[in-house]
Amino acid sequence: MPKVLFKLVDTVRMENTPVHDAVREALVNCLVNADFYLPRGIVVEGYPDKIVFRNPGTIIVGKKQMLRGGDSEPRNANIMKMFNLIGLGEHAGSGVPDIFSIWNSAGYDDPIVEEFFWR
Repeated sequence: MPKVLFKLVDTVRMENTPVHDAVREALVNCLVNADFYLPRGIVVEGYPDKIVFRNPGTIIVGKKQMLRGGDSEPRNANIMKMFNLIGLGEHAGSGVPDIFSIWNSAGYDDPIVEEFFWR
């Protein structure tokens, strides 16, 4: 991720890059689609070469449709509305394809999307 000075003006971060927006979108997506009734929690791990977002629950629309975009069924619609009201989160169904596009434009490998089914 490009190093950009962190600067706030009236509680708004300045000098964002598209990569910062993509990471923020991934976090919002992780929270909006988590199944909070399952015992596992949300995990965000930062490494020198990657960021890992984990949330409990399956992908409601399926992995192929999620990657294709255009159709969305957020598990937590009220959380999505909250993020939209503060200017975070893309329109339903466009966030994941945008993340991939931005990541590719920045010269990074495609993000990896995995689904694990725990017993």
